[in-house]
Amino acid sequence: MRQRRPQERLTNAIPRIARAYGLAEARVRTWVSFIAVSGALQTAVERGDLVSYQLKGGVALELRFPGIVRATRDLDVGLPGTRAHRVERFGAALAAGFDRFAFRVRREPYHMERADTVRVEVAITYEGRPFQTIDVDLGPEDAPTEPIAPTIDVIETLAIPIPRPISCVAMAAQIAQKIHAGTNPTIIADPVQDRARDIVDIVLLDELGQLNVESVRTAAEAIFTQRAEHSWPPNIPQYPDSWLATMGTLASELKLARNGPEVVSLFSRVMARLVGVSLVPGFEYQFINLPLTDSQNATPPDHPNVVRLQELAREGWRIHTLLGNPSYGAYVIAVLERISENTASPS
Repeated sequence: MRQRRPQERLTNAIPRIARAYGLAEARVRTWVSFIAVSGALQTAVERGDLVSYQLKGGVALELRFPGIVRATRDLDVGLPGTRAHRVERFGAALAAGFDRFAFRVRREPYHMERADTVRVEVAITYEGRPFQTIDVDLGPEDAPTEPIAPTIDVIETLAIPIPRPISCVAMAAQIAQKIHAGTNPTIIADPVQDRARDIVDIVLLDELGQLNVESVRTAAEAIFTQRAEHSWPPNIPQYPDSWLATMGTLASELKLARNGPEVVSLFSRVMARLVGVSLVPGFEYQFINLPLTDSQNATPPDHPNVVRLQELAREGWRIHTLLGNPSYGAYVIAVLERISENTASPS
């Protein structure tokens, strides 16, 4: 691969090298911006100006699997402290620059209502010339971190230094967060919050051999307990058509599945493994948490989960096994199964 020429401007080299790699110019430019900001954060930690940070969300996946996972447009960063403290420390870290990049936080931060996150707009220059403006979401550093040493060929061809290591949210914690978001009834009922991509990411990471059952189960139990929004293991939701359409589109692009229902079927098998079920080829799975609330350790027949269990039985689901649920005390997990018409390659 032909390297960037010594006197060639970065803005001129990106289109040429992006074509050579078969990548969109915008994606390569955004990768460069993410690497530059990551470099500024890592350098600030090494100088002692920043205690810690972690890259989260889609960028943490792209750094691990460049060119494989879906592209992301926003940079999610976890920092310790309050929102105001995060903005202040982030701005201080960027002030020193990275390589030949300089940064400027533009406009007032935007405070998100649905999450403990503040969004800032960062204008990036390279050798004094405007390069790109990106959004950076500053959330809490609320999960275990692990260092990664990314290798991104197109960035190295552009002669941009890649900081190593880069601190990212730990893989097990990131998968657990995606399970929590992708099964949260409040999020699913909110038309603004389409997290269908999280379900596709989970199936993809499993396909890539990145899902360690024990580690993800432990991380998920901790996150579900900490957030206390819905129980572990979660029911496999009845996803809205908009989510299923998004799942189908993303999975088809990644050659994971043919449609949204097939993605849900594959996801249900991932969840069954996390619960400890021995999978049967060609089946899909569902879970119902049944609280034992009366003196006979039985679940009242009018409990919503019992009603849901009856609905699933009418849809062809049968009980595979009953498991205790130590995470929530007096609960039993009803594991259901049925023959799947959607699973292309059960694991």
